[in-house]
Amino acid sequence: LSAGRVVLAGSNNATGDGDKPDIRDAVLTSILSAEPEDDWNPRTNAIRGLGLTVVSNALCTLEIGDLSATGKMHEPPFRVVESYLSHVDGRFGLDLLNVLMDCLSKAQENMHNSCLAAQCLHVLCRSSKKVKNAIQDQGGKDVAVVTLGVARCTSLRLQKATEQLLPSLGTRIPAMVITCCKS
Repeated sequence: LSAGRVVLAGSNNATGDGDKPDIRDAVLTSILSAEPEDDWNPRTNAIRGLGLTVVSNALCTLEIGDLSATGKMHEPPFRVVESYLSHVDGRFGLDLLNVLMDCLSKAQENMHNSCLAAQCLHVLCRSSKKVKNAIQDQGGKDVAVVTLGVARCTSLRLQKATEQLLPSLGTRIPAMVITCCKS
């Protein structure tokens, strides 16, 4: 739980007024630094995947830690998530939700990063109605449905992550998605 707070808030307290911002920024740089034309580069994808893994694990740890502390499911600590998204925008001038949606939409090129993006988006949706609405406004439902179609042809792990994301967005899981899958 402490490590999750350090990755997301830059400190071990809920406010994010911390003494470890370098850790948070290093993880964010690994996710945000790749240029679109570098997406084909295996090194870029591996570094982005590492950053997505760390953020996904941190978000899930906060959610699980909250469950074990209270004995019932609660939203992830709202202030940590909101502070994290605000920090990304202020420090890097980028919208992390856009980056995660872009990773999710590239399921055919990189299923691993797409799966991690789906896991991050799922927890972020559960953390805040504001975040959920922002993802919906960016076409999150449509991207998730298309990703589910790709996942059903290629990856059970991605399929499960996307099937968790869709209800978080307020969408029923479609019985059949028609899409063109690469062989």
